[in-house]
Amino acid sequence: PTAVMVQEAAYASCKTTATASHLCARNLLGGLGPLVASAVGAKYGLQQALLIAPVAYLLSAAAFWYAELLVRREVEGRLVCALCTEDEIDALASGDDDDEDRDKSIVLGKSLKV
Repeated sequence: PTAVMVQEAAYASCKTTATASHLCARNLLGGLGPLVASAVGAKYGLQQALLIAPVAYLLSAAAFWYAELLVRREVEGRLVCALCTEDEIDALASGDDDDEDRDKSIVLGKSLKV
């Protein structure tokens, strides 16, 4: 799921760099799990070391949820930027709502916090 999120959030000109950076970080950080478990297991015992996994899963779920909110906000903001002119975006972001701008925000179905 994270690779898809990276692809959605990255601009077209840097999708490959973003994906490569993501895979590099994932592989480097993912390799630390067994090392941490073995270090904790050596000090406190294997049972306590394996209790780290459920905590890590819960933290991971919270991180995925937060990342999904950020990616959705980024993609929606990019869609608004593609559909509106800069002046329209500035007017919507500043709260200067006239009927035309309000209609556009309703049509786009977004809270235009750019």
